[in-house]
Amino acid sequence: IKLHVRDLPLLLGIQRSLGGIGVISSSQSVCTLRVRKFNELVELVKFFDKYPLITKKIGDYLLFKQIVSIMQLKEHLTLEGLQKIINIKATLNFGLSKELQLMFPETIPVPRPLALDEGRETQEIPHSQWIAGFASAEGSFSVSLDKDIFKSLLFKITQHKRDEVLLTAIKNYFNCGYCYLRKQENIIDFKVTNFADINEIIIPFFINNPILGVKSLDFKDWLLVSEMVKKKEHKSEQGAIKIREIQKGMNR
Repeated sequence: IKLHVRDLPLLLGIQRSLGGIGVISSSQSVCTLRVRKFNELVELVKFFDKYPLITKKIGDYLLFKQIVSIMQLKEHLTLEGLQKIINIKATLNFGLSKELQLMFPETIPVPRPLALDEGRETQEIPHSQWIAGFASAEGSFSVSLDKDIFKSLLFKITQHKRDEVLLTAIKNYFNCGYCYLRKQENIIDFKVTNFADINEIIIPFFINNPILGVKSLDFKDWLLVSEMVKKKEHKSEQGAIKIREIQKGMNR
């Protein structure tokens, strides 16, 4: 897991939730949690079996789990077992490097798991805290201006188009907003811009299910702008200046 270094406390919290496994390193801009020890990888598999992923990334996880199982059986110590792992890696994430393709010319990529998942039209959201956690990682709270004048508040979650079913489920969960597919970029956005929906649905939700990490500061600024708009303060010159200053400090 890689985060901006300002979210190091959040990454430490994730590590504690995983039972202290892995090693955290940090630089001036990035902090990273890596789990490499085999006994810790086994514990990681137990965690994700208990708390399953529900995005398309679960396909990568199930491939990853297959490799851990091969290692548990010590099959990776044989050439045949190593080829099994390479066959899985060819399907995992970005596939094989050119170097590995040359080293293992007999590689046959395994089928990607979750064939039954393809074509599914609905997705169940586990609970409100799942939404809060997902939004802490993937969501954004922003203020839109038009010629330095307040235009709207925006809550947005962006994913690859393969997770369109998930974003539709999130839209249905909130019962507001809309999904917009950016075909050329293979990206889909879930957006909420209606001021009433933001004040009556989105804001109360995240007050009861708080955003974690530095992004919580963006939410607080977002909430402050919302209060100003409700009081019509954005229509005054002083209010407009204050909103511009708040907006400059968000998502940075």
